[in-house]
Amino acid sequence: MIKISMITILHNFSYFYEPCIPIMRERGTISLARTLRLQAQDSGTSTDCLLIIAFLMNEADSKKLMKIADDELSYLISELEKSMLRAGASDYHPEEIIDGLNRIAVSDINKLKLIECGVLKLLSKSLNPVKSHTTVHRAAAAKAIWNLAFSEESREEIKAQKGLISALKSFKDSENKELRLAVSGALWQLEGKEKHLEEISVDVKEAEQKHIMLSYNHQAKTEVNKMKDLLKQRGFKVWIDHEQITAGGSTLEAMSTAIEDSCLVLIFFSEPYKNSINCRAEAEYVFERRKPFIPVQVQAGYTPEGWLGILFGSKFRYTLCKPDKYKTEVEGLLGKVKELASSQAQPVAAKDVPDGIIPASTTLPATTSPQLPSPSLPPLECESWSWQQTSEWLDDNKLGPIKDSLEDADGTMLAELAMLSYQHKDVFYTLICSKTGADLGCILRFSKALKKLT
Repeated sequence: MIKISMITILHNFSYFYEPCIPIMRERGTISLARTLRLQAQDSGTSTDCLLIIAFLMNEADSKKLMKIADDELSYLISELEKSMLRAGASDYHPEEIIDGLNRIAVSDINKLKLIECGVLKLLSKSLNPVKSHTTVHRAAAAKAIWNLAFSEESREEIKAQKGLISALKSFKDSENKELRLAVSGALWQLEGKEKHLEEISVDVKEAEQKHIMLSYNHQAKTEVNKMKDLLKQRGFKVWIDHEQITAGGSTLEAMSTAIEDSCLVLIFFSEPYKNSINCRAEAEYVFERRKPFIPVQVQAGYTPEGWLGILFGSKFRYTLCKPDKYKTEVEGLLGKVKELASSQAQPVAAKDVPDGIIPASTTLPATTSPQLPSPSLPPLECESWSWQQTSEWLDDNKLGPIKDSLEDADGTMLAELAMLSYQHKDVFYTLICSKTGADLGCILRFSKALKKLT
């Protein structure tokens, strides 16, 4: 009984109190949950343990999880199916299990694995307007679909799921704000951002003075508000969601318009930011629109990973997490903002600066060691490939948008891109994004495939 109570407490902490997650992870709670799950004698305890793992895992943990835990995923999905049959059939409400699966799906490598285990059929049933599911249950399902839709392969699977798109659209104008936002986000990813913007009548206006947009997770609100006040004191026009989004307004419409009308975006990053699908939608839209941005760290000890790490590349990052250097960092950040905001009006040597990339400060902080030359790679096997072999390699890795832009490319060109990806990630990502029109998911797959060549 004591063991079961302890597991329940651990689950509640991981589910309801995100700030404790790094501490629990550091204390080995994932390993403990796995051990306890093997000793569990009832389905409720076993599900508790798996949900603890789901909420504590990060990008590195998920890679290990997926090598050994197909049965764990299948178990959670079977519990979800059981919970949807009737009240009391499971110890959990459907939305609680969906929330756990949704956290697992934050890592892009897990998205297709969940679909292969049958999650789409259940999410589709959750959104069936004929069924009498609760609004909270439907909102969780729509949010999960939105999360899954960040992967190109998953988007195709979702579109192929009979009746799912029409079910989403049936709740597009729901009176429930959470459900309406999740449905709107899912459709944003599934039907293409441009098309969806037209549907919700986004009117991008020419602003006399372009603003600086602040992109953040709500847990960093206090620190972000301080920065907002400092920017305003220095005469900058600032856009922040809680001041500009009116009650009843479309969050996606406001977000997209804010990005379009910005001269610069400050991304206040943390692990909760990386795990938030709302924040990912913002950050990817900034990237796709080639908007200049500055990463600002607001969680001590956190290193960007997964999609966020790829998006940042080797970009210079400011930190607001070191009390002894706080003033210096803030002054440096404000100076960089002034420099970049001014350059938007009269760009200097724009031909030398790729769109969307902000050059790091030419002066390294005193605590930073000088950068060593980038390591070189040995000759790559792909250098000898013909254009046909290169084309087949692109097909095998499902890189259609990349292939369309690399017509007649041979192994030599592919090797050059692999070298660029290895030595100059920020330039590589900007080049591929600007020249191919591929979405971030496709670019991530291309980068991963190139790593295998090296």
